Amino acid sequence: MGRLDKTAVVDALNQLLSLSPDWDGYGAETISAAIVDSARRFVMALPDDIVPAPQVVPMTRGRLQLEWHRGHRSLELEFETSATVHYLKWDSDIGVEQEDVLPLRNTGEILSLISWFMSE
Repeated sequence: MGRLDKTAVVDALNQLLSLSPDWDGYGAETISAAIVDSARRFVMALPDDIVPAPQVVPMTRGRLQLEWHRGHRSLELEFETSATVHYLKWDSDIGVEQEDVLPLRNTGEILSLISWFMSE
């Protein structure tokens, strides 16, 4: 398992703030600074050895997503507001497809999702 390179993830999050309106050519909104700040704090609070660095993905409605993919297993954490995350937990090999919205303060449940992704 790789270590979480927090500096690289925070740098990628900060780069989202430089996206201009319509950054995708289809009317995408700029990424919310409050959401980027929440994602930064979330990443900095994670243990270094829990998970490798996620992909940082801008979303068209001013949100952002952290994604981990391995084989048929995926975990996506979409920062919908500065206080909530919408997650998708998916593994086609074992028939897992679960999604829900959690408050960011619910770190135990979010860490459980990350632990699930890293298991097996």
